[in-house]
Amino acid sequence: MKKEYEFYKKLREKVESIIFAFATIGWDAETEAPISGISYRGLTIKTLTEMMEDILRSIEYVEVVKKLDKNSDKLNEFQKREIYEEIRHVKIRDSIPKEVVVAINALWSDSMANWAKARKEGDFNIFKPYLEKMIILHKQISHCVEESFGFTSDYDFHLEYFERGIKM
Repeated sequence: MKKEYEFYKKLREKVESIIFAFATIGWDAETEAPISGISYRGLTIKTLTEMMEDILRSIEYVEVVKKLDKNSDKLNEFQKREIYEEIRHVKIRDSIPKEVVVAINALWSDSMANWAKARKEGDFNIFKPYLEKMIILHKQISHCVEESFGFTSDYDFHLEYFERGIKM
């Protein structure tokens, strides 16, 4: 299992690097980046999301995670928990179309810049269309996941995702 876990970690390093790039872009957007760069940041976020989803949805990644899960008795406690969590994410990912994940991440970039502008100008209407689109996309995600996991409301998935065991 050592070889499989090392392969898994190598793929996770790529994913974590992309997540770090998201954080850097987000920080930059909140602090120094000019508002005129919104469309380019959105394109960058979209591209990075596609790259990350390609890794996370790849047959190699899913198979190694499942193999590690089946052989979790050969892992240490930290690794067991890590794989347990990743199996959950694989199941969630299987339920949500890649296009929806890409769309929500790209929208996030535009939304954050417009939220800052709306706050600065005291005009919620600047942000309102982005919030409406975000709600629609989150509802799509909820509907995709509801059947697979037996949630009874759109909100239950989002609660469970961030705070397990809590229901509305």
